[in-house]
Amino acid sequence: MRSLRLALVCSLGFGALAGACSPPADDGDPEDAVAVDEGKEDNFLSQNAVEYTLEGKASVTLDASYATKTDAERMAAAKKLIGYKQIAIAWFVTQY
Repeated sequence: MRSLRLALVCSLGFGALAGACSPPADDGDPEDAVAVDEGKEDNFLSQNAVEYTLEGKASVTLDASYATKTDAERMAAAKKLIGYKQIAIAWFVTQY
């Protein structure tokens, strides 16, 4: 009984190795190819993937101390906060 089980396991193992070592069955038939549309951002094609467009609005609020600063200083601070806001939004979008 033990030798029968050992022979079965060995034959299955060698069969799996033989199948893994064989070259892929690629006949080069161009009929199997699918063209990817021009302008795709990621150049990735999947038969069952879905792409989404996410749109929304976000705002940033400067501290009250920026009320007396120049327009250039307020704009620089706002741009810095916008960058942080985009990182936070991107993190939540990729998590959920």
